[in-house]
This record gives sequence, structure tokens and C-alpha cells, in this order.
Amino acid sequence: MSNIPANGLSREKIRQLLTAIGSQPVQEEAQGEVTEYDWHQPHYFSCGQLDMLNNFATKIADIIGEKFAVLYHSDFNVTVTSVTQHFAGKLFEQLLSGGQINYYLALGSSRENMFGFVSVPEQTAAALVTELLGEAEPKPAKDAKNSDSQESQGKPLSQLEESLLFDIASLIVESLAISLRSYKSGATVCNVLPGEAVVKGRMPVELQEIEEVCRIVYSIEKTVSADKKQSSEVSFIIPCSKLVHHWPVVRSTTETGSKPSADDISKAILNHLKEMPVTVTAQLGTTLFTFEQVMCLNPCDMLLLDKAIDEPIELIVEERTVFRGQLAKSSGQHAAVITEISEGNLA
Repeated sequence: MSNIPANGLSREKIRQLLTAIGSQPVQEEAQGEVTEYDWHQPHYFSCGQLDMLNNFATKIADIIGEKFAVLYHSDFNVTVTSVTQHFAGKLFEQLLSGGQINYYLALGSSRENMFGFVSVPEQTAAALVTELLGEAEPKPAKDAKNSDSQESQGKPLSQLEESLLFDIASLIVESLAISLRSYKSGATVCNVLPGEAVVKGRMPVELQEIEEVCRIVYSIEKTVSADKKQSSEVSFIIPCSKLVHHWPVVRSTTETGSKPSADDISKAILNHLKEMPVTVTAQLGTTLFTFEQVMCLNPCDMLLLDKAIDEPIELIVEERTVFRGQLAKSSGQHAAVITEISEGNLA
């Protein structure tokens, strides 16, 4: 190594060092397409389970259409609008906000065990009841600023109309029960009953805020004339756990296939490990310099390492010396011949 001047830290040397450090930007690892994880929504169901739920919901839709056709003596087209997962607190906040008032009918396995409910928006409730009574469709108000018009739009249902709405919502609950009875799995199918009455503007059952619930929304469409269709919306809100553990609707992910043995799991892990890329570094030796000495290095300077010529080099894996060997060459490239395994460092 050439002689190093006592004071070799010139501004030019420092500038060259900083330039060299900054000229090698860190290469970011290529990343695949990442799906954003929404912490405000639960992820109780997998994609496969959501498909099962959608099939279940479609069966209910067909039954609701049949029952409405008998009740109203007219054809209805009932379709599944959405099947979504929610935390109960967030969903209740959504249903009770926005100025829209809903009617609710509880459902459960008994009068003492109500766990879910049917939700019917106020406008849908009025339309369904009006259709059942055979009354003319209410005309929209001409003056939206007229207080009497606003009151008529938000007019609560009479006792008779609420009774009719209870019958309509009970048909929807009955459609759920019929669909459940069509499943022929080993799980026990709980009978589903409606609550005693519809309630307005408040939740008919108590659920924990962080309890995961499933919301199934239906569009109920009736053809009024050749160029006019009347559409309404109703929905089920049911705890996710009920659909998996109590009703034979959605199979648990652990039940969808045979359980792998411990040997199968070990083989799968081992096969995965075999495919993992590992970087092996051949290290001739090390030496220690001060920062000032590093700044003064030039081409053709010789560095004295801490190992003799006949000592083996170290082959490092994940910052650990796993092998030792001797320098060699092969096909015009540097190589290393492994001579020993470092004891205790090969896992």
C-alpha cells in the first residue's frame, strides 16, 4: 500500500467519495400487483365461500319471486344485487344515517333467539303495501318546498299497513327457511322464524359492534307496463358465523378438502425451501482502515488482508460462514472448491 499523507482529507476527496456513494441508487425489488386491504371491512369469507353465498342467495331470490307472484297475482323478477361483509357497528351506522328510515323484521331459530333481520326501506315498504291494497300509485309532489308534500312523503304506515308489511316480510323470511331446508348436508338445519312485529328506525336485534355480519341485498322488480318497471329493494342481515357454523350454507375452509397429514405438510415446506434463492458470498479476508485511509486509496495500492495465502476462504450464506474452501477457476471464471463445512452453522 502506498504511503498515506498525514492530512489527506481534501474537499475534492470528500466530494469524490460522496459522489461515488450517491451514484449507486438502491434497486427496489420488483413487486407484483398488490390488492389493497381494507381494515374497515371484515374478511370472514374467502372468495370461494362468497361464491357459495351467492348461490344460496340466488335460491332465496327464486323463492321470493314465486311467493310474491302468488301474493300479488303478478310476475316479479327478484335478483341478487350484492353479497357483502360488514362489521355490525359500521353497518348499523350506515343503515341509520343518511336520512333514510327503514323497517326491520327480526328472524331467528325461536322467539327467544333472534339473531338477524330483514331490512325494508321506507319507500319500498310503502310501495309494496300500496300494491297489495290495490291503491293507485301515489303521485309525486309538484312543489318539493311544500311542507304538506314533505309530510306526505314521510307519512308513517298505518296499523293495517304495518300488519300487511309484516306479512310481506314474513314471506321473505319463509323463503330463507325453505332455501335452508333444500340443503342436504350433515349439519343441523335450524328452523327460521320471523319476529313478532316489524319495527321502524331501530335495530330489532342486538349485535356486538365488531361482530361480522353478511348483508344480502335483493332487487324486486315488477313489470307495470311495456315500457315501465317498478323496482324495490330488501335485504337480509345475518351473522357470518351463523352461515358457516350453524347452517349448511357455507363450508368452512378446513372442511373443503381432506386434512393434510403431518408428513405432507413437512414435504410441502421442504419442497418450498428447496426452491428459495440463496446468495453465497466468497470472502478472501478482511482488514481494518480508518476513514482517512480509505479516502486516500488509489489504483495499484495493495491491501494486506488478515489471512495467509494457504488459509481457506470463507463461503458466507445469510451473514453466516457455512463452508470453507480454496480458490480455483473453471471455464474462465473464478471458483471455490469446498473443503469443509463450518461446524454448527449449517442448519
